[in-house]
Amino acid sequence: MKFYQLKIDTFLKAKIHFQDSPQAISKLIATNLIKNGNIEHFSTGVKGYVFSNLGVATDGYFRDYGSFYLRSFKEEIIFAMLKSIGFEDKIFKIDNISIREINFSKTKAFITQNPAIITTREERFWTMQESKGLSELIDALHNNLEKKYKTIFGKDLNNCANFIKTIQIKNQKPLTYRYKNIKLFANKFFIEPKDDELSQKLAFVALALGIGEKNATVGAGFCKKLA
Repeated sequence: MKFYQLKIDTFLKAKIHFQDSPQAISKLIATNLIKNGNIEHFSTGVKGYVFSNLGVATDGYFRDYGSFYLRSFKEEIIFAMLKSIGFEDKIFKIDNISIREINFSKTKAFITQNPAIITTREERFWTMQESKGLSELIDALHNNLEKKYKTIFGKDLNNCANFIKTIQIKNQKPLTYRYKNIKLFANKFFIEPKDDELSQKLAFVALALGIGEKNATVGAGFCKKLA
């Protein structure tokens, strides 16, 4: 197993708030995938990529120059984006793109750099305030990763045991994304996966495609490996 990671460096033609930048980055990626002949953006199922935000925002805004990461198992997505140097819109002008291949290795723990989004059976955003306990959250995170694994690799894990050993919620109040004039509620997590083979494979998928929902829409659930 391996995934690809692009580091995309861009001039910022206008300042942008950290809550607005994920939607703008998503549009930048989708525009370039379509322009370069890739139709992943139109997929109605699991979209095969996730992206980070632009870094650390000063007083809530990004200015002048920034970088974000794009990850995917799919070569066709990566190579479509590699053609995008020099592209510009009202906010971004892509300056440089570098590529890295990341091979499977065990993961002791990871955090969500971009808050993760989970919706419940009642089609509400999962929050600690409205939760029915952590079991609903843990099951949702696991089932979402199983779905991604099956979509990417064409293999059903047959409802294997949940991959999470421990989980911590790192925010006291829900965090938000702005998307199409609505707020999406999200949370940051610290997760230790179990050590068995299937759990470690799902942890690797989490690093490659993010955890939770709307990974390609606003970059939600983009993760950083800690060990």
